[in-house]
Amino acid sequence: MILMLSVFFIPWWVVLGLGICFLFYFDSFVEILILGFMIDSVYNVSSSHYLHFQFIISLLSVVLFVFSTQIKKRLTIYKN
Repeated sequence: MILMLSVFFIPWWVVLGLGICFLFYFDSFVEILILGFMIDSVYNVSSSHYLHFQFIISLLSVVLFVFSTQIKKRLTIYKN
């Protein structure tokens, strides 16, 4: 909840960094998907970069979520 509200008061790169840290701290941090969408909604600027794809942070959050769940399965410090 606090991380979701911080999207409006803290720069996007700080919020994204905290979200990445929380990915590995909590067992299943699905809030990063909502966080990515919120960051794209608030800070999105349409540009010709990335082939006019507007949801870069949302895509990055999905990739990071899938990547972190796969890494957690292979690490011995996380219990399944």
